[in-house]
Amino acid sequence: MSRIGPGFVGRAEADLIRREAYPFLDAKLPAGADTVSGEKFDLHPPVMVMKDDGPFVISTNSQREVVANLHLKSLLYIWGGPVAALWGLWEILNRLGQR
Repeated sequence: MSRIGPGFVGRAEADLIRREAYPFLDAKLPAGADTVSGEKFDLHPPVMVMKDDGPFVISTNSQREVVANLHLKSLLYIWGGPVAALWGLWEILNRLGQR
């Protein structure tokens, strides 16, 4: 199996994956035979798709699920930081008091 770059596979590996995923397709036609050759495809394009001020991201989660996950994380980070700081201060004061 040959890897071209991060997340990309070579033609032979792509053909094997295609044959495993779609056994009912014609095995004599290799993957990409009727498309543009791999030499013309730029694996590292100089342009990134942007939306508003950030990159456009495709996610398997819905917008509501993403916001719900961020909500839970933000609550944990906002309240967890001060709690951890107070606990650390308590531990320091306890160790100083033991001397």
